[in-house]
Amino acid sequence: MEKKFFSWSNYLYIGMAVAVALSWIDATRDGFYQILPILILFALTGVKDNIKNIKAYFFNYPLFGVAVFLWTVFFSINRTSTISNRYAITACLVVFAGFCISMSGDKEVKGAMNKLWLLLFVLEAIGVIKYLVIHDFSSRMLLFFLNPIAEGDVAIVLALISLFYVDNIKKKIVGIVLSFAVVITGSLRLAMGILVLLLVIYGISKRKLFCEMIKKRVEKNGKRFCVVSAVLAVVAIIAIFSVIILKGSLSLLDMLYTRYLRAFASLTKDVYLNRYGDLSYRVRVTAIDQALNAFRQGRKLERLLGHGMLSGYYTIKPAMTLLLKVQEEYAGPIENAFIALLSDYGILAFILYFGVYVSAIYSLIKTRTRSVRVSSAFVVVIMTLSAFIDMEYWINLAFLLWIFIGIYLGTLVKESEKASLLPALIFSTVVAANLYLLPRGYSAFRTGMNSLMNIVGKSGTIVIMLVALVIYLAFLWSVCSFVSNIIQRDKVGVKQYAIATVSTVVVLSIVAVFVKYSMDKIYPTVQERVVAESEIIGIIDDSSTGTIYNDTFPSIYNDVFSDIQGTFFAGASMAAKENASVIVSREEEQFLLSDAGFKYLPISDLDAVYTNDEGVITALNSKGYDLADYTTDVRKTENSGVSEPDTYSVGKTYLYKPVSKVEVYPGIYTAFFKLKLESGYLEQNHQVCSLVISAKDAKEPFATASIKSSDFDNNGELEYSIPFECKMKGCYFAVSVDGDYDVSVESITYTRTP
Repeated sequence: MEKKFFSWSNYLYIGMAVAVALSWIDATRDGFYQILPILILFALTGVKDNIKNIKAYFFNYPLFGVAVFLWTVFFSINRTSTISNRYAITACLVVFAGFCISMSGDKEVKGAMNKLWLLLFVLEAIGVIKYLVIHDFSSRMLLFFLNPIAEGDVAIVLALISLFYVDNIKKKIVGIVLSFAVVITGSLRLAMGILVLLLVIYGISKRKLFCEMIKKRVEKNGKRFCVVSAVLAVVAIIAIFSVIILKGSLSLLDMLYTRYLRAFASLTKDVYLNRYGDLSYRVRVTAIDQALNAFRQGRKLERLLGHGMLSGYYTIKPAMTLLLKVQEEYAGPIENAFIALLSDYGILAFILYFGVYVSAIYSLIKTRTRSVRVSSAFVVVIMTLSAFIDMEYWINLAFLLWIFIGIYLGTLVKESEKASLLPALIFSTVVAANLYLLPRGYSAFRTGMNSLMNIVGKSGTIVIMLVALVIYLAFLWSVCSFVSNIIQRDKVGVKQYAIATVSTVVVLSIVAVFVKYSMDKIYPTVQERVVAESEIIGIIDDSSTGTIYNDTFPSIYNDVFSDIQGTFFAGASMAAKENASVIVSREEEQFLLSDAGFKYLPISDLDAVYTNDEGVITALNSKGYDLADYTTDVRKTENSGVSEPDTYSVGKTYLYKPVSKVEVYPGIYTAFFKLKLESGYLEQNHQVCSLVISAKDAKEPFATASIKSSDFDNNGELEYSIPFECKMKGCYFAVSVDGDYDVSVESITYTRTP
């Protein structure tokens, strides 16, 4: 037997430490220096045994080897980026290291996981302590992993290790508590949701064990156990809240709560992703649209193997600059590892990456082997997190991503369960083809969605669309699994697949019929709308030098005008396009389009057109239509009552909460406040409230007004207008009541003022 000086399991925490160090010194994003510890361990753990591991690795997963070879050769010749070829090698070797770790045995893996737990615990604990001691809670926590989202992702990994690999109950609890602390101080919505879901699933799966353990403890220690446990829990809660209160506020929890509210508002109220303040959604939507466009460009070989490392990152630069209102040097990010790899390394990378993800989900559901279930759980969680950050280019996170994928692949081989990978790869190939053809379905999708909204509302439409998507994907998986069984000559349950296929087709047919019914019901109304707008749209159609988009009912518009395309999301994905004309509903002001230089023209009581096509602008002007730089329609805001003292803004200029926030771009506006004062206070000529229009980071308010009881009419009502200049992106309206006066806010509206 070959003499070994070291075990591959040591690489788990050594590689993590190296990755953190590389990210801190801002080394190249490919993490190429991660190869050095791998080569050292290759020698120390036995060269002969590792040669066998290499053979096993590429024998069981030949497609991975072929892909790395193609990328290395292609990007060595087609040098779009100096490090594109190196990244494929780095990722492959880290995955191989994970493969070797899993092959070293469950006991070795468990020991290494406990050492990795200690490293992650120390790094995250230092970050949280530094944040609580030094920070003023005005921003989100970050330290060793350089980004709040990255810190949260690492906290999720820490929680996973605590749940599945740490036996000591105290260490398990401490690890989970620290994970929650990281998520709360980072105001991380997705991480919080995943963390809670993990604990719920783990608690349900271990419920019998927990009940038996508690029962034994109670029988052994009696009341003392219950009392001590209760006291410790109360002390822990008091300690946590004492730290927060001593810092002056509960703003951490408020920040997280506010971010959740913005997320739900974007999902349920603003399908155009323009107005309700959740910038992260719009960034991701725009990035996905831009990256998919970049992926479709170029030669066939570039679509297969990609445009090079970080090509998508820089391709979306114009859109991100417009969306975020930052300096021209800003680039990206795509914030989605699946789409980033599709853009940078082509269809082949997406098939492999998404295929592993689907395989891990399947293994997690189907397997009865604990090691496979645990390793697949790690992969499912971390790859889900990678859909919300460009994880593959953060050296510290990329290490965790690739190493856990390697451990999963090795575990499949060790437990003889790698058959699940083939149907997943076939499924991934079909999904990639769907993504490539996606723009062709924009018109039908937008028309169907807006038709449904007229019947079941926005929330109902989202639910129906999600259900239809899940059923469609389930149908695809059934077909891919059937094909895989035939290829692998496994037993094919024809009856089972037939029942699944028929059931899926029936359900999808019901959804399709309902959508068609919705479209037919609204068709006459929209047809009248198209006819009323046909003169102006005809001018646009004749003079356009670019593309015409419709964001309402594009399929119906195409019955009259054949060259109109549907949009992905009007404001969030059109702003960076050149020579574009976008027909949208007047109900939704497209701030992004106005700010990007699009001219505005109402074409009916319901619709307007935004265009930056000079041919269209010239033609409309020649016909006597005056295009404006923005809309002057009056916009409503959502109010939350009068302003309360804001204990979270100690040290800032204004100590009250906003009644309403709006996302507007710099310019001149007029706000209209409609207030109500109880009649008992009308006789007193005292100041009852103050109106303030400002922004979070403004040094002084944009406008203020003092309201006296004498300003109200005999019915206690007041309509008050305040002109103001918004000097930055976004502002808020506040109504601060003086004393005990009973003032209510009926409405707040605003309009852009020429």
